[in-house]
Amino acid sequence: KVTTENYEDFVITFNLECNDQIPVRLQEGTEVTLKKDTLTYGGLLSALEFSEAEFVDEEGNTVEGTLEWKDGTQRPDTSVTSAEWIFTPDDVAYAKAEGSTAITVEAKKLEITAATADDKVYDGTAYVSFRDIVLDGVEAGDKVSVDIGTVRGTLRDVKAGDYTYAMLPELKLTGKDKENYILVQPTGEVPLTKAVNVA
Repeated sequence: KVTTENYEDFVITFNLECNDQIPVRLQEGTEVTLKKDTLTYGGLLSALEFSEAEFVDEEGNTVEGTLEWKDGTQRPDTSVTSAEWIFTPDDVAYAKAEGSTAITVEAKKLEITAATADDKVYDGTAYVSFRDIVLDGVEAGDKVSVDIGTVRGTLRDVKAGDYTYAMLPELKLTGKDKENYILVQPTGEVPLTKAVNVA
């Protein structure tokens, strides 16, 4: 019903016909594949690009549209083995199609950028443990660190008598997010800050 100020009210009747959208599916015998299915932890899912995939209607006619990730901003961890995609037809007469495809998320490599030796007397054979270790490459918000209790290595006086040390350590990670990382073991000695000579 339409109400007006200067004319009598009148009624407009609309006849609406609602039709279900036409189902869409992958062409028989095909699947959604990726140009590259491996992502390094910390990377966006959108970095994995789809190969061409053919979608058809119930009669086998090709349906044009856009294939994308349901959430391309997702940063999957190493426990994720698949991700969901969605196909949106260009013609709104067709329904969207959804599914998932396999992906692999590799652990991210971490390196030590700083470390400090516990103070102790250097005797040529002494061992020393690390503290104040700084890791390079940890994603914001992740809980991961070096397990101090397992960080051991042979201590060497770089310049005899001045107690400037270097060490080739054996390292392990700890923390709830450790499975998403691989610690790069030093191939050379890690320089340590000057320790105090305790006589």
